Amino acid sequence: MRVRRIVLVLVAVVAIAAVGIFVYHRSSQKQAGAQRDQAAQAGRPVPVVVAAVQRRDVPIYLDGLGNVRRSRP
Repeated sequence: MRVRRIVLVLVAVVAIAAVGIFVYHRSSQKQAGAQRDQAAQAGRPVPVVVAAVQRRDVPIYLDGLGNVRRSRP
């Protein structure tokens, strides 16, 4: 029984390590690909669009955590 438990623990450790290595390898490939894409696009010209000036309201959204209290006069 004891040998079987040790074998199961070792198999579990190897499986977890294999999954960790796979995830690490895959994420490092994605990062390298993103860096290559950024480097390739660095020399390309950026398109510019011209538009007429307009006067209108600009929405402002504030995201935050906490409470809002209104003071009474």
